[in-house]
Amino acid sequence: MDVLDSQKQINGICLDLLLQEIVPLSLRVTHLNAEKRQSQDTGKDCQTRIDTPLSKIAGDLPGRIAIFESEHLSQDEVTLRVESYGYATGLRLTEVLIFVDTINDIASEQKRYTVTNYETRIRVNHYLQAVFQGDTAHALQLLGKFKDKCKSNRTHSSFPRNVQIYISCLSTLAAQLSSSSGGSDRDFTAIRRTIDEVASIPEYISSDVDESQLTRIWSQLVIALVRHLDHLPSDDLARRHRIRKLALNLVNEQCISTESLEKLIETDYPQLLRSLNYIWPFTQHKSTEETKINVSPFLNKDGSMSYSGLCDFIGSSRYQYKSDQRPMFEIYDSLEGSDKDEFFKAYLDYNKARQLEVEHYCGSLQESFSSDQNGQNFRTFNSLHGEQMIQWHHQICSALQSLDKSSHKSLSKFEFFFTVYPVEKLVSLVLTRMISLTLATGQVRTITLARSISSSFKWSFFTEPTLRPMLQDLDHYLNDEDAIEFFCGLIKVVVDTCVLKNDDEIRGTKLFSGEKTSRPVFSISYQRFSPDSSPLHRSGIILLDQEIMSYFQSQKEIFHSDSYLLPMLCPPVNWTSPMKGGFLESCAPLVRSPDEKTTFKFMEKANETGQLSSLYRSLSLLGSVPWTINRGMLDVFNHALEQSRGFLSIPPPLSELMVEKVPTPTQNAPGNQDDPKQAMRIFKRLKEQAIQTYNDLRGLRITYELINKSANSYGKNGDIMYLPHNVDFRGRAYPAVSFLSHHNEDLVRSVLMFWEARELGPNGYDWLKYQLANLYSKTSLTMPESIHFVASNMENIIESAQNPFGGSMWWTKGDKPWQCLALCKELLSIESFDGPPSTYKSRIPVHQDGTCNGLQHYAALGADEEAAKSVNLLPSAQRQDVYSAVLELVKKRVHEDSASEDDDLKHLALISKPLLSRKLIKQTVMTTVYGVTLFGASRQIEARVQDVTKHLDNDTFESYSRMQVASYIAKTVLKTITELFSGAKAIQDWLVRNCIRCITSFRSEDLNFQNDVDFFGSKYYRPMMWSSLSGFPVVQPYRHFKKKEIVTPLQKVMIHKKSSLTHINVRKQLNALAPNFIHSLDAIHLQMTCLEANRGGINFAAVHDSFWTHAGDVEILSRAIRSEFVRLHSSHIIQNLKDDLDFTNRDAMQVVWAENQEDPLFIEALQTTRQAYNIDEPKQRGARYFNKCLMHELKDPSQVSALQNSRTL
Repeated sequence: MDVLDSQKQINGICLDLLLQEIVPLSLRVTHLNAEKRQSQDTGKDCQTRIDTPLSKIAGDLPGRIAIFESEHLSQDEVTLRVESYGYATGLRLTEVLIFVDTINDIASEQKRYTVTNYETRIRVNHYLQAVFQGDTAHALQLLGKFKDKCKSNRTHSSFPRNVQIYISCLSTLAAQLSSSSGGSDRDFTAIRRTIDEVASIPEYISSDVDESQLTRIWSQLVIALVRHLDHLPSDDLARRHRIRKLALNLVNEQCISTESLEKLIETDYPQLLRSLNYIWPFTQHKSTEETKINVSPFLNKDGSMSYSGLCDFIGSSRYQYKSDQRPMFEIYDSLEGSDKDEFFKAYLDYNKARQLEVEHYCGSLQESFSSDQNGQNFRTFNSLHGEQMIQWHHQICSALQSLDKSSHKSLSKFEFFFTVYPVEKLVSLVLTRMISLTLATGQVRTITLARSISSSFKWSFFTEPTLRPMLQDLDHYLNDEDAIEFFCGLIKVVVDTCVLKNDDEIRGTKLFSGEKTSRPVFSISYQRFSPDSSPLHRSGIILLDQEIMSYFQSQKEIFHSDSYLLPMLCPPVNWTSPMKGGFLESCAPLVRSPDEKTTFKFMEKANETGQLSSLYRSLSLLGSVPWTINRGMLDVFNHALEQSRGFLSIPPPLSELMVEKVPTPTQNAPGNQDDPKQAMRIFKRLKEQAIQTYNDLRGLRITYELINKSANSYGKNGDIMYLPHNVDFRGRAYPAVSFLSHHNEDLVRSVLMFWEARELGPNGYDWLKYQLANLYSKTSLTMPESIHFVASNMENIIESAQNPFGGSMWWTKGDKPWQCLALCKELLSIESFDGPPSTYKSRIPVHQDGTCNGLQHYAALGADEEAAKSVNLLPSAQRQDVYSAVLELVKKRVHEDSASEDDDLKHLALISKPLLSRKLIKQTVMTTVYGVTLFGASRQIEARVQDVTKHLDNDTFESYSRMQVASYIAKTVLKTITELFSGAKAIQDWLVRNCIRCITSFRSEDLNFQNDVDFFGSKYYRPMMWSSLSGFPVVQPYRHFKKKEIVTPLQKVMIHKKSSLTHINVRKQLNALAPNFIHSLDAIHLQMTCLEANRGGINFAAVHDSFWTHAGDVEILSRAIRSEFVRLHSSHIIQNLKDDLDFTNRDAMQVVWAENQEDPLFIEALQTTRQAYNIDEPKQRGARYFNKCLMHELKDPSQVSALQNSRTL
């Protein structure tokens, strides 16, 4: 029987469907790149399992790999041992979590936290107003109505939602009391009455609430008592004793941990630690003295923070050490022993306070245009533009304050936010975000704008002490859909209010001219999702007036209003859970994913079983590496930004950028007479390309401005920087910062260096030369070649270091010019050093990159010696270059095709011949291993062809387009790689075949509560998932999300509902599996190498398959890279994956088909068995009949399984 083919026509007469237990395929291939050898014993082809270890390097080592507990291995050992990590079945992801249940749980939770009733929403608004106005009596009265609603609807489907409204409101009241209670009798009464309210929660409510929520409420009330006690006079012993007794009773009765209470107070209310110690004298009393840093000079008048203000704060809040004004890293280097340790501890303690302030504001950065600013905010903002923004700000504020919100349903539901959130600050947030997002290209999608404003709005609650009590429950009062409706309402107010009149002028400058009396600053419209999408699939957009766009184009400050995660000033928190680690305030989750809620559920379960321990440790180590700014390169960066025509990859300043003019075709122009419509189409395309190029350059310039601003803020004082890391859904590690990291491009990498300086040692100087030569050269050089290259170019190197913008500017011709210049400066420092080079202390990282790392993994998986040799896995007298090897084979094929009798093939080969180069095919060779399609490869090569031939006469491509040429080259390259790396193709095919079986299978556990299941559709297919060797659960997130239309005052907005059970994207699941699997191996190798480097006592950083350390430690890291790669590939990777798939699908069934005529006796027995199901069988059996039969057999497969077994026998 075969797995159901979706293309096969189902006919009830000739075809029967049944379920069969799924068995993942084993993978066995003929030994790769070797002639088939006849076995001496059997005469059959010698077969080798695909996960045969590299026997020439390591022995056959069974067991899963323990990447966090392996003992240190001697570098001279030939056989590397692998610690057995054999997972207990309980540790498997799918043992503890079912995908369908997960999605349903998320949907149920989202429904629980959604306020759907308009009247309830208004009542919640009134309640919150009462809470934050201190009217506890009225708040409790309204709270009673929420509780009554729970009682009256106990059997209704809305009961969980009503319970959550009641609990969230109660939680907010308790949080407000804990943060604002004073020492008056009125305050004590409010606390006492709230305690009574919580104590009287009926059992039918408390049983429906997570226990942690009630514990949190009780803890907040205890803190409210501590705060009340803190306000009482020290001689009021009677009242203080009464409060102490009440707090002790609450803690004992509710079983609250005093340790967790102390930790909560220490984190959120450190000023209350002394009063806590009065109640519990046995708690560890900690000093309440904190490092206080005054951030107010850098804030806007409305309390918000701009990007410039935040960078200025970082640069101006220097740690003072004995009036020493040297860079911090130089002070650190100059100290010895205990002095060094004391300085570093004090410096990091101070920096932790700075970091907390940075994290409070970095998620909601905005300019303020309140009239109260008095122009001080516009330090670099043209005063004329500033006055215009202030005028708009004033108009919008007036419009909002005079608006009758009760008549605007979408705003009346959220009226509470207008009463507690400063209107001026809210308007600044909306206005600056609208302008900043539309200025780049003249437009922005409405949904993108609304979500951006919402994210910053919610983040800003961190910085508003009066609003912080709402943080825990803010997503309940303003969930994603609510926020879109609310902010679209505010956007509409801005669109309606911001109008330029013909007679408007500032300081004698007219803002626009023309016949119209007025024109809107913003307008709304609809646009197709993409050029390739249907005209019916449109999304709402906000447009910025073109004259206004031109008017503000040079004002870079406005572009910086957004949310940015900057490098940390103190060590990141060690990862201990999916939401605890990295930033101090948990700004970024452990896993970045397009479906964060589902991913988080999986990670929670994996965390409970201990599967993430090794990931936590490696990420914590990656984040613990200290960095600093290379001030010499920063000076060059600053100077390059000042160049009016731009410099290298840096575009000119915004004020100098213009859209390239495209001549309008005229009827009499040559070539236009024959086909004027074609000429106009070309004109429109060229004009669109010019606009796109202009927008791309603007965006790139803005990005460089952002990077430069933050780099200067950290570089001003030579501050230390840390880069907290998290991972994607495959386990690949990334710095969790917005742009200033070593994962960025060449220029950014050049301004970064290690904080710690280390001696070069005997070979470090050679490694710096090796790095410079290979960054400059377009091809890989050996160590002797690199040393010779540097020696022969030493004059150019010194000239580049001393005068980067003068002379021959040799460094600019390098493949990675900015990093080349950083190394030129380093080599100049070494040459000028008084002592021997081995004692010179260097901070410049040296990279060790894999040779097409994906192909290395495939060669190792297949024990393919020829492939392994081509990617430098095996010892060789000369370094191999796989790209050059592929290029030579491609040239040979193209040469053969140029003599073909096929005219098309011949001409394509002749056009392609002069275009072939290593650079042309490199990207395609690299991405082939990740499953690049022919179309994708053609697009890659087309871009290169376009770049190489842009100056050629178009006649060259008159008969064949660039895309046709690129497609021919792409086919040739892919065919060559398939033959050279046949093992990779075999493994990819095996992965895809198993993926089809796994994702299209069904489990009864998934469908327990489903009555009507369509076994022919994909709604209940599961995503491909597996547990990697480190224990990390890899779940492919590709699904077709449901769309929901939200009606807002502005326009209808379409959103994707990720909490609904929807069809998986089968095509993406299949196409992405091979690259995701290899990426997951990349991730494990990186983690293993990181841990081994830590054991070796060296600094370690990485960009996926590029590993970095100090020049003097390269050999140590080199040995670690190789030993860990061998250890990884000695662990039966493919067999372990198959075992994992076996376990994952142990109870899964797949739909198969059987031809009636092949085995009529079996079909007759099957149909007889199904007659006993009492299913109403129509005359013509169809999908409904088969679905009922299959559902019955899924729940009880015993009878059909017995039939299949007897048929097999």
